Amino acid sequence: MYKKCVLFALLMTALSGGAFANIPSTAYVQEYVDENKYTLPQATSSVLGGVKIGTNIGISSGKISVATANGSTLGVVKAGTNTTISNGAVNVETGTPSTLGVVKVGQIPSGSATSTTYATIWVE
Repeated sequence: MYKKCVLFALLMTALSGGAFANIPSTAYVQEYVDENKYTLPQATSSVLGGVKIGTNIGISSGKISVATANGSTLGVVKAGTNTTISNGAVNVETGTPSTLGVVKVGQIPSGSATSTTYATIWVE
């Protein structure tokens, strides 16, 4: 489309003077187009521009999509039950007998009745 617009503009310029002999050659038009190509700048936080699509990111019908993360694929993670995301940090509730969550395993206090240093948690 760009080449057609340049050719049309050059043709109209030549014809506006009424001199058909001044119509530019195809080689001249090609040289003009090659010398005046527009290069899209790289996008930054302050400049609109082009970006490259990386791993696990796709474009379909003009929409950018990111893959869902799994054990071997980086991607988007959806916060599930008892999970929140705040300022980029994932927060999980503390687990209780009635609530799914995380459990902290620590040292058994000194002087306890057991002879081991660490506790074992059995999960059924």
